[in-house]
Amino acid sequence: MRITKLEIKNFRLLREVSVQLDARTTVVVGRNNSGKTSLGEVVKRIFAGSSAPFNAEDFSAAAWSEFQAALSMYKTDAENEEVRKSLPRIEIRMHIDYSDNIDDYGALSPFIIDLDDTRTDALIVVSYELAPGRLNRLFDGLAIPTKDEEPTEFYRALTTRIAKTYRRRVWAEDSRDSTNVRQLEFSDVEKVIQIGHVGAQRGLDDVTTKDSDVLAKVMERLFNTSMTDGESAESRTSTLVDEALVNVHKTIDTNFNDNLVALEPIFKLFGFPGAAGTRIATQTTLNIQSMLSNYTKVGYPSEIGPSLPEAYNGLGTRNLLHILLQLVGLHRTWLQEGQQAGLHLIFIEEPEAHLHPQMQEIFIRQLGEIVKKLSAEAPQKWPAQFVVSTHSSHIANAVEFKAVRYFLDKPVRRGIRHTVVKDLQLAADRDSQIDSRFLHQYLTLTSSDLFFADKAILIEGTTERLIVPKLIAEMSEEARSDYVTLLEVGGAYAHKFFPLIDFLELKCLIVTDLDAVSRNQNNRLTASTVHAGSATSNEAIKAWFGTEPPLTPAILLTTKASDKVFQHRRIAFQVPEIDEGPCGRTFEDAFILANPELFKPAAGTLYERETAARELALQYKKSDFAVEFAVDKTGWQTPRYLTEGLDWLFAPEETGEDLEDSVASAAVGDAMEHADEL
Repeated sequence: MRITKLEIKNFRLLREVSVQLDARTTVVVGRNNSGKTSLGEVVKRIFAGSSAPFNAEDFSAAAWSEFQAALSMYKTDAENEEVRKSLPRIEIRMHIDYSDNIDDYGALSPFIIDLDDTRTDALIVVSYELAPGRLNRLFDGLAIPTKDEEPTEFYRALTTRIAKTYRRRVWAEDSRDSTNVRQLEFSDVEKVIQIGHVGAQRGLDDVTTKDSDVLAKVMERLFNTSMTDGESAESRTSTLVDEALVNVHKTIDTNFNDNLVALEPIFKLFGFPGAAGTRIATQTTLNIQSMLSNYTKVGYPSEIGPSLPEAYNGLGTRNLLHILLQLVGLHRTWLQEGQQAGLHLIFIEEPEAHLHPQMQEIFIRQLGEIVKKLSAEAPQKWPAQFVVSTHSSHIANAVEFKAVRYFLDKPVRRGIRHTVVKDLQLAADRDSQIDSRFLHQYLTLTSSDLFFADKAILIEGTTERLIVPKLIAEMSEEARSDYVTLLEVGGAYAHKFFPLIDFLELKCLIVTDLDAVSRNQNNRLTASTVHAGSATSNEAIKAWFGTEPPLTPAILLTTKASDKVFQHRRIAFQVPEIDEGPCGRTFEDAFILANPELFKPAAGTLYERETAARELALQYKKSDFAVEFAVDKTGWQTPRYLTEGLDWLFAPEETGEDLEDSVASAAVGDAMEHADEL
């Protein structure tokens, strides 16, 4: 049994998202504030003990206008049922596959409501919505804010009313027939699914307070959990300690009471015990829980000195131990249930904190082995599924492409952004142009920074890798503050990234070379100057513009700027520094032509000037050229094609307000609908 998909509605940025879950580990990636943490938070909240687990602020931004619309309906005496249907609700839909449990449905039985013996799917729905009979309590006496009024007071009053009128509701639903439902209790859900959460650690580096003993706290909880199991070693230890404490109690009480008897002459000076004859005696009450609480320490023994305290070990080791101990604790908590849940969904948030890259990769790869190890030592197999949210490209590299879910937040209209979830494997399955095997292998060898960047620049080689960051550093403060990843892909492979860039909707500049070629006496294509060239050998340019009609350098030089832009990406290749002027075929040629005062190339015809620049460029090794002008020499002019490309990349984005008043808003809506289908 496993959860195959989670659908979330109306929780913060998760306006309406669908997340396919891998059988073992799903890795959630994306930029900051894209809704990754909200995925684990909404599930944790819905499984909390409270019947009202959410605040009004937890509703998606777009939901607030829906509250106003529902209030307007209520004021116009619309049918109560219609008003209720229009009210926003926070909803989680959990799709379950029980093909491995076909002979024993167990606690899932109430949720299996279809009559098709060939199906092995069930759907559990949990909704935070208006409780029956409370519509009047929600809206009576509440005024709709006018256009000239600030809605602050309206929202403040609504916040209080939502807390009093909204409640959690559970039902089973046929995924193929939404009218086929069965109302159930939340306790039925808890018998099927158990939730665990390992939060991102904060405070491991604080050695000045008692809170630095975070491992000790986990050990306390782990011991206390195990004590409830009469068969565990911890429970047997607890029993032995309790028996030993009986003798300790007697000894302490005897000694204390003997001391009290010796003090009685002093008490009598003040009339105690008096006529009532009241006496005092001590009674010691020690137990294993009180002894462990706040007094358990984790130390590191030393053969040549004292044991070192917990805070003296490295932050990475402590964080890893903290996560592992919490996983052991979650496993034992699951085992302690009288009837173990058939599913255990565990969210792990940012496990990479303080871990070096190799340790990050090993951790994510070994999660499945942890489950096997703990299952082997227990009477039952642990049905754990993990959802790991991360900002680590190393963790993203270490998992299969099909396990990655990309969270992208998009502006919809003024002040409102929504998360769109992109499933890379589903996209690769549906789009033959996405070579998932190549991309996974390439990103593993380089980095998965594309998943976390605001913008990307694909470059050809060493020279651009050293020069381009220097160009960005000299641009505006806004440009310097963007999260830009630089990916060296070479001219032969850049086009393989086009489908992925489009799918991620990542603004990307592809910097490549014009690579003019012409046929020699043997009819073979060889490198030539631009104006003497008859074709281009650059695969990225061919993929961009196509090969029909034949692409000549002359045609490429007349390409309009708009033709170099497609959706979120732009291609940049060499152009003349001045109209009708000479043009380089590579970065080095173009750089020399852009800086004649530094290199003093020979004058003459276009062909002669291009040839002179080419000959000067060939005098340098590419790495030497890059180091000399990226590090040693400054004050040079940036080639025009790079300036135009970077200006496009760092131009202000369309805001929600822009989208509201442009045709682009419709395109965004279509894209979101398409992404949801994916």
